[in-house]
Amino acid sequence: MAEHDDAIKSALELARHGHCTPIHVNQALGSLVMIQRQRDDLAMLVRQLTHALKRHDPDHSLSARALDYLRRQGLQGNPLRGESKSES
Repeated sequence: MAEHDDAIKSALELARHGHCTPIHVNQALGSLVMIQRQRDDLAMLVRQLTHALKRHDPDHSLSARALDYLRRQGLQGNPLRGESKSES
């Protein structure tokens, strides 16, 4: 993740000084896309673990807390079903 942060910071710094090229912008956008994919993958994994925990122990509060966190962060939709954040 640090390499993505570096690419984004570098592009922003170059843009601030008027030296940003399309290559820098492309690298920064690529990093943002990768970060978004990682975030979506982690959210999906949390949903899967939450559902497994509910099957094992329906009364456990951790599953509700995890789903509430995803909801508050706008990550509750399911990208595999094409649900957007606003649809959930």
